[in-house]
Amino acid sequence: MKDGKRKSNPVRRAIFGALGGIRGAFWRKKNPGGLFFFFNHAVVGGADLVHAQIVQAVADKHPWVFFTLPSETNTFADKFPREARIVDIGRKVTGKASKFFQIGKIAALINRHTSATVFCGHSRFFYELAPRLKPHVRCIDLVHALATLEHFSLPAVPRLNARIVITPRVKDDLRAIYLENGLDGALADRIQLIENSVEVPASFAPKPPGPLRVLFVGRGSKEKRVHLIGRLATACKTRGIAVEFTLVGDVDGWLEPAHKPNVKLEGVVTDRARLDAFYDRADILIITSIIEGFPLVVMEAMARGGVPLCTNVGGMPRHVIPGQTGFLVESGAEEKVVTDMADILAGLDRGALGTLAANCHTRAVEYFSATRFRKAYRDLLL
Repeated sequence: MKDGKRKSNPVRRAIFGALGGIRGAFWRKKNPGGLFFFFNHAVVGGADLVHAQIVQAVADKHPWVFFTLPSETNTFADKFPREARIVDIGRKVTGKASKFFQIGKIAALINRHTSATVFCGHSRFFYELAPRLKPHVRCIDLVHALATLEHFSLPAVPRLNARIVITPRVKDDLRAIYLENGLDGALADRIQLIENSVEVPASFAPKPPGPLRVLFVGRGSKEKRVHLIGRLATACKTRGIAVEFTLVGDVDGWLEPAHKPNVKLEGVVTDRARLDAFYDRADILIITSIIEGFPLVVMEAMARGGVPLCTNVGGMPRHVIPGQTGFLVESGAEEKVVTDMADILAGLDRGALGTLAANCHTRAVEYFSATRFRKAYRDLLL
């Protein structure tokens, strides 16, 4: 039965793809700007905010944005510009037949545009769509961090006109993956670095006196390892280290019950002014992840004088320079992560933090410019 089902998949893909193609050929709608974006969703997360910023950079071209995974709460949908046309197909592609139909339909729509550019941010749907797009269609993807999609995307790599990465480490890792999988080395030359950006104030306010304030901002997920922050809060309390921990995001279910009394949970915060107020008060921005690119929250904190305390993953070492703009600990054994971070917090004082905070803001001014980001993506997409 399994073998029969497996053999029927290419036939089913062809049939439903062809039916979708017929439907797409008669789809009268047209995208005058020729820009098509494919993202999983618009939930609360740094990657989703970056996607919205990219679309904002070309809002004047009235791009179309496809969300390709079902989501109960596309909380960040309002971050996308009003000029963009939002097409949520998440619930239309949950079955294989319906997904193949949508691939055929959307490919036919895009292929009708004589000047089209398609941009993807971590959408598996796009990598199945790409082979059906005609050669005149420019295809570009964005890789925030290496997880699983870099291998799923390999068959589509020759079709990509450009790949965007946000850290040099991801660029080097992709080159290695190409080599391991026998891809033409010249394809790695299409990988381009465009770092993310945030709004950077001209100056930052001094942090209030009192105990150290440690802030986490983000979503709860396995790779974020938010439970380690709860353990760290308890360890600091046990050792008599004066630290307050505030967690912003949907993280309640990722904390172990024994440690919840030692942290303050603020839930999801989407109001920009309120979120900035958390950054303005925080001395330390904490990241305990096992996998990252370079989180937007680290950039936002540094821009407001927050000092990163992070696991040494992804692009962290590029901007989090130990003793100058923050602190790094190795990401392996969880208990060692907790111990190492507790030791760092125990050794901090207001004087050292003031110098680090100033260094963080200076680096943010130099590297995290929104103007640079906007220009880079307009040059790429237009």
